[in-house]
Amino acid sequence: SLDEAAAPAEGEHPKASDKKRLRQEAHGYWRGRRLRAGDTLLLECPDSWVQAHRSNGCFAVLSRVKPNSPASKNKDAPKSEKDEDEEFKFIMSIIALLVLLVLSAMDIVNLFPLAITIAYVLISIGCITLGQAWRSISYRLVLTIACSFGPGAALTNTDVSTVIGAGLVELKVLGNFGFLLCIYLITSALSCLVSNSATVVAFYSVLRVVTIDGLSSKQIMIVMMLGASSAFATPIGYQTNLMVIGRGGYVFGDFLALGGGLTVVVGCCVSAAALVMLDLSLIHI
Repeated sequence: SLDEAAAPAEGEHPKASDKKRLRQEAHGYWRGRRLRAGDTLLLECPDSWVQAHRSNGCFAVLSRVKPNSPASKNKDAPKSEKDEDEEFKFIMSIIALLVLLVLSAMDIVNLFPLAITIAYVLISIGCITLGQAWRSISYRLVLTIACSFGPGAALTNTDVSTVIGAGLVELKVLGNFGFLLCIYLITSALSCLVSNSATVVAFYSVLRVVTIDGLSSKQIMIVMMLGASSAFATPIGYQTNLMVIGRGGYVFGDFLALGGGLTVVVGCCVSAAALVMLDLSLIHI
């Protein structure tokens, strides 16, 4: 029986018998049960097992539970010096983030030198190491953005941007709201096929020559940037879309049906906000 199997053997340590009993209970609980997508498992295994199965298609996310993580801590135990140091670093990280957001939003300090200064402070107090700071820089993204300026310059030099801009001006018959909504939908559709950085660079060269009565360049650029970041309608629009399509059992039509409607709803909200908020000078860019 289960009780006999869980009973401590002669000379067996009580703690070992407890572990044996828990294993037997766990085995009995999972007998006849099937795992489903979205289930979370807490496994006791060596570190090498995590590395060996990290690329296994059976797991969406596989990570180790660190000894000092909240899940493995005794909340009643007194805080050690290491815990206090980690808490201090956490608080400083939050403060640094708030300072970065507030000062940049209020346009008190330029974003680039402010970010460099905050990064230096975080490295100095030990929140991150210098190696981690360098590794956090996405050189592929920086290179992609830099290379995207080439096609943008080509559109300008060949007057293609002027021709496209003249065609977009014809959309002014839809009114200011309709024009901004069309800009949002067009940039969003292109962003579903290519990267958002390439979309922004390409449309910037076109929209900067567009002049619409009653609309400022700030309003047009805000709508264009947000539209380029709204790749909801295709699974290839963004990396996270590709991450969930297989695990969730989705198909291309699911993204088009739900993401297409979401794009229209968000586009209406963005266009209305750009008209009202920027027109009232509530946002300073």
